[in-house]
Amino acid sequence: MPKEISFLVFDLGGKLFAFELSNVREVVRVKEVTKVPRAPDYIKGVFNLRGQIVPLIDLSKVINAGSSKCREAIILSYDDELVGIAVESVRGVLRVTKDDITSPPSDASEFIEGLVKWGDRLVSILSSEKVLSRISGEEVSNY
Repeated sequence: MPKEISFLVFDLGGKLFAFELSNVREVVRVKEVTKVPRAPDYIKGVFNLRGQIVPLIDLSKVINAGSSKCREAIILSYDDELVGIAVESVRGVLRVTKDDITSPPSDASEFIEGLVKWGDRLVSILSSEKVLSRISGEEVSNY
């Protein structure tokens, strides 16, 4: 039997995206975000997660997905740092096999690793490594 892969599916700018669940630490509601002066425009600010200061990234600006309203944050762990990814809403967990995933079109964003059907909708699977390495190139950990 083929090995299943689990993805956390979320809404962003009216489209469905997903991160591999193994890269997700947790999902939280963000109540209060503190703006950071002179931060890149994709950094919404920082917030307190049980005593730890976490940068909140506006993923829609990183991947050019249109504007979105941040209601929740997906917490990813990267280089022993926590990073919050602002999303509109988390839809659930999708379990698929590698055979269910199709290659993205050649003109797709560099961040999209594959596509998968979820009911009658298409989900774009994002590479958390590519998203986070793009951000870390701007030194997220300094905020």
